[in-house]
Amino acid sequence: MKGLLRGYSSRPPAPEDAVAVAGLMAACVRADGGAEGTSVEHVLDDWHEIDLRGEAVLVLGPDGYVAGYADVVNRASSP
Repeated sequence: MKGLLRGYSSRPPAPEDAVAVAGLMAACVRADGGAEGTSVEHVLDDWHEIDLRGEAVLVLGPDGYVAGYADVVNRASSP
């Protein structure tokens, strides 16, 4: 991934990252005023639907902690 600030890196997520990704998602929901977060089970269930190597990215901060996550999941139903 190009354009990251110095010290940041990116890679595909792995199942062992699910706890950190769920924590990041929960923090984002709380920051937006929501009460519920995302469970590790929910993250792992979502990951069964996508190719983690080609459809998801994890951004790590200089300290090695998860700083960002994104995936491409088409949840739209077909007509």
